Amino acid sequence: MDLKVHFVLIFTLIAGATSREVEIENFRPDPKVKSTGFFDFGTLRLKKENRNHYSISGDFELLENSGNEKEILLEVKDKRDKIVMMKSQHKLCDFLKNEKQIWPDIQRNSNLPEGNPCPMPKGKYWIKDLMIDEKKFSMIPPGEYHGRLAAIQNNKILAAVDVQCRIIP
Repeated sequence: MDLKVHFVLIFTLIAGATSREVEIENFRPDPKVKSTGFFDFGTLRLKKENRNHYSISGDFELLENSGNEKEILLEVKDKRDKIVMMKSQHKLCDFLKNEKQIWPDIQRNSNLPEGNPCPMPKGKYWIKDLMIDEKKFSMIPPGEYHGRLAAIQNNKILAAVDVQCRIIP
């Protein structure tokens, strides 16, 4: 799979799939990751808009400038965390430069810097009503999934979002 597909897979799990029911069991900062002084999740939350659509809204803070010394880890496993279905890790600046599916939507619905802001400047940011267009992506098979989006430096997880969901045919 290419970088675009990897990035949007977790968000597609959140956003839903046409003609199927999506149940989000959780969307939260990963409780296994201790605060490192890198990221404050603030009020960032998932909101159910209707049966199959969710939006992300809230404020958060990036507590330090971040460039290619940081990496983005995208991982999707089965519900029990036994089978890795997808795992992708990329340097932050390379990721922002090459990602064309969801990054433009995030920028349109936030006060994050435009273009390829690298290094990403520290600061307080917000996202408002970010809805992911699931039609851009391939269908995900029905099942239960555990996703993680994490920021990593020197093999240490600095911050992570934990998502668990179920796609019902």
